Amino acid sequence: CGTWQGSPAILTAGHCVNVGTTYRVGGDILGTGAFRRYDMDQFYDYGVIRYTGTNFTHTNKVLNNANYTTITSTLTSSSGLANTTVCKYGKKTAFSTGEIDKVNAI
Repeated sequence: CGTWQGSPAILTAGHCVNVGTTYRVGGDILGTGAFRRYDMDQFYDYGVIRYTGTNFTHTNKVLNNANYTTITSTLTSSSGLANTTVCKYGKKTAFSTGEIDKVNAI
C-alpha cells in the first residue's frame, strides 16, 4: 500500500488490473483499477488499484511467496530481495519462476 497521484493505492501485477473495474475482498469494496501496464514486448507487468476502502495503512513491505520483504531502498544496491522467488520470462524457458541470488546494477 502506498499512494498514487495523491490517493491511497495498491501496487499489483498489471495482468490483474482492468482500469475502471471495481475490486472486492470478501464482499467489501477494495478499490477501482486506475492504471495498467502489461506489455509483453517490454516485459512490463504492473498495475495500480486506487484504494477506496476504510482500512488503509501505508507500508514498505511486499508479499513474496508466503513472507513479507521490507523495501528499504529503491537503489539497485539493495539486497532485500535476495532469495525471493519471482516470475520471469526467458527465450528458452518462456514463463517460469526463478530465485533472485543477488541484486546489482545490471
